[in-house]
Amino acid sequence: MNKKGVVGWIVIGVVVGIVIAVAGVMVYQNFPDSDNGENSELYCEKNADCGCGSHIDTGDCFFGNINYVNPEKKLVCPDFCGGFTGNNVIQCVNNECTSVNIPDNLYCEVDSDCVVSWGCGGCGVSVTNQNYVVEPDCPDDGPTCVPPPFQPIANCLNNKCILPRSKEECEGVGGLWTVDGESSLWTCYFSS
Repeated sequence: MNKKGVVGWIVIGVVVGIVIAVAGVMVYQNFPDSDNGENSELYCEKNADCGCGSHIDTGDCFFGNINYVNPEKKLVCPDFCGGFTGNNVIQCVNNECTSVNIPDNLYCEVDSDCVVSWGCGGCGVSVTNQNYVVEPDCPDDGPTCVPPPFQPIANCLNNKCILPRSKEECEGVGGLWTVDGESSLWTCYFSS
């Protein structure tokens, strides 16, 4: 066989190899049970697409797309869903339902991303990203406090939601540095 014949067969072999590789990738991307698409049990576009509880088919503890979570058995896996210390939530991250540690919920880009919420019975104040506010699970016989007549200020500083912790920080954002009557803690408030 001459050189042209060998080169021709090599070119044909390379082309056939490329065609097979491209076809394999196309089949994988369109395979309905692949882990990377909208049909995945973990796929999401927003936090509301995610849930945690009992898998709709297997009954096992599961977090992922809400369509795969049994809505009648959401509370059967509390440690699995919230973490052993209750510091985890299920969120949509890069189109995949993921268990996220609550401190990650402090991420912000602008002040309006951050909100203030009161603890059980109106005692204590915390700050979080507005997309991740969770109502506290308070005991019926827990403490009761009267929040002051001001709305605490939450700010975004270095991409983290914070409560101003000094008179200077507070006044720098137009707040009123005031002592909280119940806890005797200084807090930054907007006057209502």
